[in-house]
Amino acid sequence: MVELGLQPMEGDHLETFQGVIFSVKGPLHPPGYVVAFPKYYPSPEGSRVRGGRRYAKLVSLKDFYSYVERNCPQYLRFDPVLGGEVIQVPRFHIARYHTPTQALAQLAEKDKLDPVEKDILQMALFFKEAAGIPLSDLGVSGSVMLGLHSSTSDIDLVIYGEENCRKAYRVLSQLRGKEGAPIQPFTDGELAGLYQSRVADTPMDFELFLQVEKRKVLQGKFCGRGYSLRLLKKRGELGEEYGAVKYRPLGSVEIEAVVAEDGEAVFTPCRYLLEEVSFLRGEAPGLVAEIVSHRGRFCEQARRWEKIRVLGKLEKVVSSERERFRLLVGSAPGDFFFPLPPLEGVRSRAERRQSGQLEK
Repeated sequence: MVELGLQPMEGDHLETFQGVIFSVKGPLHPPGYVVAFPKYYPSPEGSRVRGGRRYAKLVSLKDFYSYVERNCPQYLRFDPVLGGEVIQVPRFHIARYHTPTQALAQLAEKDKLDPVEKDILQMALFFKEAAGIPLSDLGVSGSVMLGLHSSTSDIDLVIYGEENCRKAYRVLSQLRGKEGAPIQPFTDGELAGLYQSRVADTPMDFELFLQVEKRKVLQGKFCGRGYSLRLLKKRGELGEEYGAVKYRPLGSVEIEAVVAEDGEAVFTPCRYLLEEVSFLRGEAPGLVAEIVSHRGRFCEQARRWEKIRVLGKLEKVVSSERERFRLLVGSAPGDFFFPLPPLEGVRSRAERRQSGQLEK
């Protein structure tokens, strides 16, 4: 058993004694357990190889839950704080534990790097030089962390700390797409492949998908290799510990709304504040003021003043101080969240009043 001397965080990975590799989800974990999705499992037909052992990869929510139901159903547990059945790995089942910061530190000390590892280290050093982010606040996740990458693997970097994350985002936004810059957007063909990998879980019109994804700077190509960047607040910046707030599911609802604030849209979990909410399916007993998602695909999904359509799980959020309502997106297959055209073309009623476009 691995004794965890830290709180599990998004981007970490764990391995059970059966050799199954799980990806840690979110910052909230019950005592004795880690909330995580299965990512790789030992299989003679697997395409990834490490230490002579083959692994197959799971890619969708349906696959995650189906695998656990078949192979380790005891990991499906009702969580009284999170308010539903969640995949939770007992800590005494953990044989190995990986963190992105440790993985990057080990990479920096290696004598011989393969092309993927070289690109990862180069991108980490890019953020160190261009944004002033200490290497200790950078990490590498995904298949490279686990030694399961191939020659075509992407760069999966993690940045910790709100200030560091915002500095990195500014640098990416300033350089992305400029001639000669190392940061470039995906092509339409590359985004078509991304669409195929997501559409089963997250239905969305392809042309709209292209418009939305082309705007995102947390994904793209660094020196020709695909990258995906995850921005995480440090634990002391999150302002919530397991059990301080309880979440009560109230069913699936579909809404249209206007994004009032998008300042937290770049982080995992991402968060959007709402106004002008209308229900297309279902209803809420109170004001739905925000959307939250723990899935990176919904980061940068919409911008301030854009009108959006969302299908997700309505939750009542209960603390000692108050109760409120939010929409959690991405916890079930079929959830969606997208801006309605024209993109960036909708402003709030309040702002239109201020500009004199509406009568008071």
